[in-house]
Amino acid sequence: MKRPAAAVLAVLAVLAVGCPSEPVDDGTAVGNPSVTTMAIAGGDGFTIDSATATIASIRYTSCDRSESADTLDREVDLLGDAVELRPGTFCALLVDFGGPVRVSAEWSDGGDPASLDLTLAPGTLGLAPEGGSVRLDDDVLVLELAAPDWLDAEALGLVAGEDLVVGEESAEHDALAGAIEEDSTLFQDVGADGVVAAEDRERPVARIGEPTFAPDATAGLQSDAEGCTCATASPRSPGWALIALLALSVRRRRGGAAPPR
Repeated sequence: MKRPAAAVLAVLAVLAVGCPSEPVDDGTAVGNPSVTTMAIAGGDGFTIDSATATIASIRYTSCDRSESADTLDREVDLLGDAVELRPGTFCALLVDFGGPVRVSAEWSDGGDPASLDLTLAPGTLGLAPEGGSVRLDDDVLVLELAAPDWLDAEALGLVAGEDLVVGEESAEHDALAGAIEEDSTLFQDVGADGVVAAEDRERPVARIGEPTFAPDATAGLQSDAEGCTCATASPRSPGWALIALLALSVRRRRGGAAPPR
């Protein structure tokens, strides 16, 4: 028959070692990527004929401030191409451009059309999730560059029947590139059609802004082992000290007092 002290020791050892430690959410997760359609906003009277952007990489900042990145280095069609966002919980998403954003459009107010050709060099898009953090897993999203009516015929000075070409050296460049840098938004794609509809605009996932790393940014993430605090799993916890004392007690009962050194 086992001695009581030894039995207690065995039980405490199982509780101390067998209790799983609480997971640390570093942003990564097992799951499915979120398909994200790339889009470009329009303007009153404009028809966008073509639009492309070269995406160098997409960077992810977890709520513990650790960073990771996916390299794309490819040109995407802003009229329907999609990219994938990795699964996980993040407090910031950054989209790095590796080349210009090009837009060709036509504008008409009922008369002769005017054409618009843009070659823009926006900076990195810094997207801050609504509510401080977002958990991505198998979502259907749309990333819209700029905001509706960023193309304004009057502000651009468009004249019916004429063409306007805007490059990096043009006076209009900074305002247009700034509209992409400051007003782009990641939306849920409720209809899964790759178009930002009115219903989608009511469900923004992340907007341009500074991320917040509040202490409760990852609130709601819980251990799979409910009811187990795992405090005894730490070598500094009282549970381990109790086990050590019991072990010493069992040793002394079996072999007497430890011989002097």
